[in-house]
Amino acid sequence: MLVLRRVFLLCCLFSLTVGAFPAAQAQLPSRIQDPKLQEVFAPYWTAETGWATELRLANNLAKAPLSVTPVLRLASGKEIALDPVSIASHGSVSVWVNSSLLKHAPGLLNQPGSYGSVVFRFTSMDARNLHAAAVVSLHGQSVAFHIPAHPLGESEALHRGDRPGSREGIWWQPRPGLTDTLVVSNSGAKTIHGTLSLFDASGKPWRESLSLKSHETRRISVSDLLEKAAFTGNYGGIKFEVAASAPARTLAGIAASKQASRESEPYTHCRFASRIVTPTF
Repeated sequence: MLVLRRVFLLCCLFSLTVGAFPAAQAQLPSRIQDPKLQEVFAPYWTAETGWATELRLANNLAKAPLSVTPVLRLASGKEIALDPVSIASHGSVSVWVNSSLLKHAPGLLNQPGSYGSVVFRFTSMDARNLHAAAVVSLHGQSVAFHIPAHPLGESEALHRGDRPGSREGIWWQPRPGLTDTLVVSNSGAKTIHGTLSLFDASGKPWRESLSLKSHETRRISVSDLLEKAAFTGNYGGIKFEVAASAPARTLAGIAASKQASRESEPYTHCRFASRIVTPTF
């Protein structure tokens, strides 16, 4: 009798287990998401005299190649598409902007104003299938700025609704004769209106309004801003804040670089200093 009860219980458990599978299977997606056009954005490149930019791309897919088209945007937002590159699974490639401009826009090479942002376009299931960065370097000097690229949709996920957002970084002038250059880029298709703020070491603020048109890039002298703010210290904070009504995908990126006032003077303490604080409440 005891054996029969055990067999009966095992049969009941087996029936319950088998019956649970259809419900679990019903929750699985009906099909894999179709690939779609993706964009990954880096806020700065330059090919002005003395500078070079390397675009580094890596394929995160395990079993499929990626075809990626780097597109340079000038400060005005005008686009220059470079040759597409094919990246093997788990592979990586480099694209030198200066060499590419010789083919696509030779008149821009080593010219003032040859700078802007860059967008990487490719078709895949997720923007994170590509890892990309722009590395800006100075000829003849051990100076390089590694500027990571981010999916354009990343800020949209962070900014659901009408919450404000900001980009924050630091300014630093350890001695006279150095210039901080602030680069602010609009990755979106609409004009953004925001507030640019500087802070001294004690937290004292100075602010002014700043607007960027679609895909526009601005370079701003921090020394000029410090003079306007009447700050006399050696370091402080920088913040660009977008109003709550601004579309999330148009939030700006900040790249900070430090360069010497004389070509013969070595560049010191050069690094990319930026952090993202989004959303801000």
